[in-house]
Amino acid sequence: MRMGVVARLDMPMAIKLARNVIEFLIKNGVEVSIDTSLADKVPEFKDLARDLKEMDVDIILTIGGDGTILRTQSFIEGKKIPLLGVNMGTVGFLTEIDPKDVFQELEEVLQGNYIIEERTQLDVYHHGKLPSALNEVVMMTREPAKMLHIQILVDDEVVEELRADGIIVATPSGSTAYSMSAGGPIVDPRVEAFIIVPICPFKLSARPLVVS
Repeated sequence: MRMGVVARLDMPMAIKLARNVIEFLIKNGVEVSIDTSLADKVPEFKDLARDLKEMDVDIILTIGGDGTILRTQSFIEGKKIPLLGVNMGTVGFLTEIDPKDVFQELEEVLQGNYIIEERTQLDVYHHGKLPSALNEVVMMTREPAKMLHIQILVDDEVVEELRADGIIVATPSGSTAYSMSAGGPIVDPRVEAFIIVPICPFKLSARPLVVS
């Protein structure tokens, strides 16, 4: 098996765990690649350094929080490489593994005892294609106290028109993030849908929308 390792660089405990994980994987015959930025923190493994965009691996292990997974996903866009997260953060909606269980869980992975869960992403266009989003896309005013006039279309049909500070378009994965804080519903990640949430709308009837 080929496995990539990425870690949150400003968290000493994440770096320490990454070092132990790399040693564990090598001892178990795994072909390991590590993010070039991580290699600066664990110089004894600098020969394993690879640019994240160029990693050719079966799985990437991220050690950090949801932000680490989102950062990693943005670099490997277009590649169908599964991400397995170790939660060193405070939220951990996307990260699966508790740090104390990491070696036990890795043994299961190496034995093939795992399933891959696919997540919906957003394609974003603004004067051309922008990077895809795993959580959400936010459109808002440049200046405080200014409102946008927003027209929402689904399948080329207008479903809402309003004035607001902005709008959030979230995936089910992102429904537990900014969208939730703005009053949007939580949607199971397995549901193929998007959540549209106005930010401080100037309209009494304005409500979040869930569309497929």
